[in-house]
Amino acid sequence: MPQGSLFSAGRNISQGLAEFNQIIKSQAHAFNLRVVDLYPLSQTIGTLFSPDGLHPSAEGYGRWAALIEPAFPHQPLRMGSVI
Repeated sequence: MPQGSLFSAGRNISQGLAEFNQIIKSQAHAFNLRVVDLYPLSQTIGTLFSPDGLHPSAEGYGRWAALIEPAFPHQPLRMGSVI
């Protein structure tokens, strides 16, 4: 499990993120923007996080990219490219 709780100072970070993600989805819908929800993947256990338990590992970033790229079929993501 990600160790972001070590940095939460007693706050319920998961609840706050869920609420914030709903705001993002609502605003994206209002402006006809695409949203890729990385939160569920970010809650998985394994090698998706760096040793600090907070930041994604190379594998984690790769899995994020695998979710993001299909949402933007006309703009393929390439390593080192700037969108």
